[in-house]
Amino acid sequence: TFKNKKRVQKQGCACKSGRTTMSPSSPNSDTNSCPLVENLPPEIHLSILTYLRAIDLSSLQKTCSLFNTRSLITNVIHHTATVIYPPSLTDGFDTPIIGGEVTSNTEFLTYESLRNMEMLVVARILSSPEPSLSRGEVGFYVSKSWCRTALQWLEVQQETRLHSLEALSSSPPSSSSLTKKKKKKLSKQQRLQHRKASSATAPPPNANDDLLCEHFQLRPHNSKSARARRRIMDKQAWKVLKRLYPDTTQLEWSHGECLQCAMETETTRRLEMARKEKERQKRKEPLSCSFVRAFYTRSRGVPLHSLTHHHHHHHHEENGTATNLHTKPSSSSSTCCPLQPGIYHALPRSWCHGWRKYLKTGENIISDNHHALYPPPDASACLCDAHKLPLVPPHLNAFLRGKTPSL
Repeated sequence: TFKNKKRVQKQGCACKSGRTTMSPSSPNSDTNSCPLVENLPPEIHLSILTYLRAIDLSSLQKTCSLFNTRSLITNVIHHTATVIYPPSLTDGFDTPIIGGEVTSNTEFLTYESLRNMEMLVVARILSSPEPSLSRGEVGFYVSKSWCRTALQWLEVQQETRLHSLEALSSSPPSSSSLTKKKKKKLSKQQRLQHRKASSATAPPPNANDDLLCEHFQLRPHNSKSARARRRIMDKQAWKVLKRLYPDTTQLEWSHGECLQCAMETETTRRLEMARKEKERQKRKEPLSCSFVRAFYTRSRGVPLHSLTHHHHHHHHEENGTATNLHTKPSSSSSTCCPLQPGIYHALPRSWCHGWRKYLKTGENIISDNHHALYPPPDASACLCDAHKLPLVPPHLNAFLRGKTPSL
């Protein structure tokens, strides 16, 4: 088995995605239909490998020794930095600020440098200002919450990597210095960094997951909420982001929001308006009775047609409609009951105000078998606490005795 593996490694790996490896000496192999990867031109290798990301290339590097050559890795990184991504986004990816202090020859780059380049490209894209698009131009929506999560995670990853490089480059501490460091408490800035690192999470693979509706289209929002949730990218920036996060759903700026959701929202709004109109008509039904409507529209505490002739004339004098202003009520009539003989019912003034407000706006309601109703009159305030017997309020008693002109 060891000889077979060694022979396969010398002859090269086959261009096949399965675990088995095809060699030219295999009886099932066909050199015309499946050429060996090592016999392909370097340009084909470069074109294929640049479709992959750094994490995929790192796994491929560990799988086959053919892709673990320094010249191929360097060519892939330089081709990605100059051709795949715009040079304005990859400028400075191999500097000490981005990749740490250079400890070896810069020609021998690794896929870690490609990973640093990808993080730098994403950070520059998300930090750039939004373009002002006009009608006819191509733009794409990206979730702002996803952008904040990605930038926070990238910042934490950069700080963690720089701290690890500083720890490797520094000399190993002695035992005495270790004991001193253990006793020394963390500073406020270090505690904030640890707290920030613990709260940072990797962004989800779909950058527009929170912008999608149930139909996998742009979820409708009002203008204020849309500005707070969405970010616009131009075509070039969107291509770069789509390459690094291929699971992101494409939401074009010109297509607008989901039409099916908009139709459902409009249907729901119309049904709600129809329900409210039906409830309003149901509330207004008692006003079809003339007695109830007269009680609803009157502004005084007693019906004017039930007052005595003299008291009715006195009310008109107060309203400025009397012709003889020198007429004065006699002292004997001022102490008489102002109401005509009959049976009257007293209602709490608070209940009357609440009932009128309910008929007008629908407030102060109770639910009874899925129907909106107003509670019945409650005259418990007119009963004494000791015996629960009727207790006439003082202002009503004064009006019935003729001591006050109005109720």
